[in-house]
Amino acid sequence: MPTDAAPHSFAIDCPTTSIQLDASGRGSVVLTITNTSAASIDGRLRLAGAGTSPATEAWLTISDPAESRYKPNESKRFSVAISVPPSQADGTFLFRAETYAVANPNEDFTSGPEISITVKRAAAPVHKHVPLWIPIAAVVAVLVIAGVIIAVVRSHQATAAESSEASEPSAPAKGEAPSSGPAKATLPEHPSAKQEQERPETAKSEQEEPAAKQGTIQVHPGNLIDLAAAKELPASERGEADLAYAAVVGGHLLECEGAARFALTQGVSEADCRTALLHASLTSIRLDQLKPAELLACRTKQGDIWVIRILAEPNGPAALLELHYQLVVAAKSK
Repeated sequence: MPTDAAPHSFAIDCPTTSIQLDASGRGSVVLTITNTSAASIDGRLRLAGAGTSPATEAWLTISDPAESRYKPNESKRFSVAISVPPSQADGTFLFRAETYAVANPNEDFTSGPEISITVKRAAAPVHKHVPLWIPIAAVVAVLVIAGVIIAVVRSHQATAAESSEASEPSAPAKGEAPSSGPAKATLPEHPSAKQEQERPETAKSEQEEPAAKQGTIQVHPGNLIDLAAAKELPASERGEADLAYAAVVGGHLLECEGAARFALTQGVSEADCRTALLHASLTSIRLDQLKPAELLACRTKQGDIWVIRILAEPNGPAALLELHYQLVVAAKSK
């Protein structure tokens, strides 16, 4: 066991210690490992179950090689993908990260905080059987009501016709002068008709949402992406960017800029994207971790929600990234 004087060359930082997995049992978390010593050192990251309900190590996958050399005060980020099999019952499970010096693993190591992952899948809908007599009774009731309405309308029509015949004046007898009684008064114009003529035409209260934007963007390593403008930006225009594309050791990284966030999503609907962003949001992800045709939901700092799909995994440090984007929800302007 380490003593009080044992060295601790590494520090572990985790932005969250509570992860709610999506309905398919998937999620992720980002760990930052920092060499706090003044010397270069080989370090290795490992994950293990913890507490009374330990997570299974097979559920946890580290994005980069677990062992690497750290320069003095150098920090490295690791994305941990979590995938719980469908056979696992719902519950909360714990794991922790440990980083140790390869040359002195028993004494120079650091343990991170316990991280909880919650599995809660949606319950299957319960289909209640509707008795057959209910729809039959409803149809009969509709037919009876319709018959009553028709009878009442016909009765009113007959009464109106009889009243009209009784009030019609008789024709004058032959040789008799027509009656000099007062002329029949004309009916005034119906108020509602006049109001309709004087009522100004109203504009639409709300404009329809514009058609969803979609297309393809090509980005060079080290450059940025502006989804709203659908274009690549140089590093000098970071304030306008939503995402950054970078080449890292052994692969490529897609990172969020500013308040932007993204998450793996199972579909392109607004509900799918908001659920993924709420429960398993990320600030970065290695592209070699994405499966073919896998989707990312991205919420930008303006509040728009997009769906992104990488068309082909980049190959080589200078590889051009090609991604397809589609607008799902446009933020309402104030």
